Amino acid sequence: MAFVAGVISALQALAFVVVWHFNRRTPGIGSWALAALLNGLALALLPARSWIDSPLLTRVLPTTMNFTAAALFYMGAAAFSGRFPRLRWPLIATLPVYLGYLWVTLVRDEPRLRLLFTSPIFLLFINLGAFELFRERRPGLRFSTRLIGTVASLFSLLFLHRMIALPLRSDVAGLLDPAGPQQALFGVLILFGLFWTFGLMMLINQRQLLEIRQASEEALQAKEETSALEKEILAERAHRQRQMLVRDLHDGLGGITAHLALLTSRPTGNVASPSGEGNLRDIQQLAQEGNRELRLLMNTLERGLTHWGDFLTEARTHAEKVCTAHGVTLDWVVSGQLPSEPSQDVPAMLSLLRAVKEALNNAARHGKTSRIACRLAFRSGTLGISVRDRGQGFSMADRTGRGRGLGNMSRRLEELGGRARIESRLGLGTLIRFVVPLPVFLKAGGEIRSQPTHDPTLPPRG
Repeated sequence: MAFVAGVISALQALAFVVVWHFNRRTPGIGSWALAALLNGLALALLPARSWIDSPLLTRVLPTTMNFTAAALFYMGAAAFSGRFPRLRWPLIATLPVYLGYLWVTLVRDEPRLRLLFTSPIFLLFINLGAFELFRERRPGLRFSTRLIGTVASLFSLLFLHRMIALPLRSDVAGLLDPAGPQQALFGVLILFGLFWTFGLMMLINQRQLLEIRQASEEALQAKEETSALEKEILAERAHRQRQMLVRDLHDGLGGITAHLALLTSRPTGNVASPSGEGNLRDIQQLAQEGNRELRLLMNTLERGLTHWGDFLTEARTHAEKVCTAHGVTLDWVVSGQLPSEPSQDVPAMLSLLRAVKEALNNAARHGKTSRIACRLAFRSGTLGISVRDRGQGFSMADRTGRGRGLGNMSRRLEELGGRARIESRLGLGTLIRFVVPLPVFLKAGGEIRSQPTHDPTLPPRG
């Protein structure tokens, strides 16, 4: 019977080792595999009593291995449940019992006392392991953990029975009667191994199903959160685009219509007079400019994108008209390679165009200069724009009374993730530089990007 139990325990140990090899992420499986291996080796040593007369080899060593296997069973159950096994007090409590077992085995060969000293150790560790399994609360794992815990508790009752019933037998030889309680012990041991193995396989399968379900729920939750975040970002982008479009309409067509209203309110007398002709000419120019503004806005909104060539054409046309109207010579230079992709952020492109027009208007109307130099440089990832005049300039310390144009330009560039730099000195003119990252125009509703590190309108460093 011991031989059969040893063979079954060895097969169980082999199954546990294989399961542990393919499920190393499962906590506690390694401790249980080692426990099954020690039980199998211990049972293999029991038949050696018939031809080897060594209590240390045939009694102490197998029993010690069984003690260790019971402790490993508890450690594996605690680790699987996600708790750290508390071995300090159980080891302190069982150490005197184990020393007593060694004394009654090696010094005083007393079978009755030997059973009294061995059973408490098994009862303690096996029931501690069963208690840890009964504490499992995760849905999907309760059946398998309670199955193993129940089988372990029933198995511990056998040691309780042996500890109480066997020493009460009148004949000492009957304590190890192979036809009596010992056969029951080996039979229960075999059943415990089978149920333990079956429960372990079920436990691993249920845990994997639980992990898959949890991963699916987490992925679904992450997808829902991402979808909600995308909706929020799209709503914010749409709101920002509406604000920018309203501002552009106000600054563009709104300014033009305001000038038209101002011109039409002037007393001109005879239309054929020089003052009347001048007013009509100004009204015609403003009407043409308003028509261009409206056409540009409708085209960009209809197509959803703006080509850089259209941007440069509109900016230069405006620069030429402003300079011509004020008798100023325009020096226009574009360098670098234009982006191959059109801008998909219409409000961003219109905002940049407004800033360029504002810079040209300020230079032509307030600079009192004879020449304006405008440079546009496309470099790797950035666009640099500079507008310079050699006019009267102004003091940088006194900018509060110079209207809102300079502040609007700086604010527009900040919203685009770029920067505006304004330099001016009395009698030496004014220089306005814009540096903006090109990727901001490649995505619709782009947010503020990182600041560019180099102004493309300046010569390379070093």
